[in-house]
Amino acid sequence: MSPGLEHAAYLGLAGFVLIVAFGAVLLTTNALLSWLARTTQRLLNSIPKRKSTTKDLPERLIAERNLVRSNLGRRWREAVLLIGGRIGFDYFALLCALRATGANPNAHWSSWPTPRPPSSPWCHSPPADSASSKRVSADSSS
Repeated sequence: MSPGLEHAAYLGLAGFVLIVAFGAVLLTTNALLSWLARTTQRLLNSIPKRKSTTKDLPERLIAERNLVRSNLGRRWREAVLLIGGRIGFDYFALLCALRATGANPNAHWSSWPTPRPPSSPWCHSPPADSASSKRVSADSSS
């Protein structure tokens, strides 16, 4: 397995743990949900030229969460794990597709190439910054 693919798999595992933990905290506590709702409400109300203001968002979100939790009953933990698992399996399927095609993903931010405008089919001139493209291709070959 390539190091980039292995690194991406570890990032996916960490993401799964964070999604499950975040979901469990949102379903069991009011503090984080209220803070997120208040912040969202402030952000929405600060948008100019909105026709209406958002009111009582924290209370409405907590009421909706309580309704969902009462419908789930004692199986809310299972629901949180299944949601995290679905996202995790989607990510795992993407990694398997990358492995099957022979792609070598590199999840390190420092090795990302600098963005360039798309090349035109009518102009085949090299990019203006050819030194950085040589550096990126030399870094990716090692």
